[in-house]
Amino acid sequence: MKIWNVLLVFATFAVSGLLFLDGCSNNDSGTNPVTPGGPAAATDVKVVLSAVPGGGSNAKVSWTRSTDNSSGDFAGYDVITYKVDTAGAILSRADSALVVKSDSAFHIINLDAGRNTRYQTKVYSVKGDGTRGAAATSVVYAAIYEYTNQTIDEFNPSPSAKSGYGWDPYLGGGTQMEYKLDNANKIDLNLRMDGAALKFFSPSSQKAPLTGGHNTLLILVGTGQAAYDKAEGLPEPNLSEIEVTPDNVYLIKTQAGNYVKLWVKDVSKLSGNSYNTVTFDYKLQPFPSLRVLKR
Repeated sequence: MKIWNVLLVFATFAVSGLLFLDGCSNNDSGTNPVTPGGPAAATDVKVVLSAVPGGGSNAKVSWTRSTDNSSGDFAGYDVITYKVDTAGAILSRADSALVVKSDSAFHIINLDAGRNTRYQTKVYSVKGDGTRGAAATSVVYAAIYEYTNQTIDEFNPSPSAKSGYGWDPYLGGGTQMEYKLDNANKIDLNLRMDGAALKFFSPSSQKAPLTGGHNTLLILVGTGQAAYDKAEGLPEPNLSEIEVTPDNVYLIKTQAGNYVKLWVKDVSKLSGNSYNTVTFDYKLQPFPSLRVLKR
């Protein structure tokens, strides 16, 4: 008899959950109905962004369970993710899932990493009969790109030295190129010696002049993996030049308004070259002024 009761409760939850999701599938306003007397809301919605080097991005959305989670009539959580505009207004639904209360309190969402594509996730606590509580809402976030083993050369008259590097503001890809006038509208970063110090320069800097060069700002975040994964409390880039040191992590703001997290992995002279080459990894979100750059 007990087994039958358990099966009946599960079936009721499954059916009502499906009906509930279907019933709001066309409601993309983000103001889905909250039933009076609904369960206590989930809290503390967090988003951790991940990227597969070379392409692909996802978000792991987690939350603190409702205080009603252990109640017999509590079903789980309706997790709805929306694409939003620059003002945070909802454009369309990107993902939805019903996470049963016995599962871990998180959901992974695959993201489109396009410029100006932003997301926000709402987590609703739900009873077995479809009664829902108020939404717990995440911050607005965006997909990230990550690329590894990128290089930039120290400025040198040799035509083999490519001391310019620029990021596609729409797709996130980076390109190493010669530091010359023909590339001025593509270059965000220059590498050259300043006395005894090897430095990154903004192309608009008087020490690395390039007619029509981009105005890039830089700042040191820290060192190592912890700094590369740091997302909260990042300093605002405000320098036009900065010394380059292995294992340092820099936050860069391009003229297009995109933020780039750059981790220097190596500084060395390649075989046969008289100039330094810097090898680095980077992460970028192709959205102006958004810098939620996580692992």
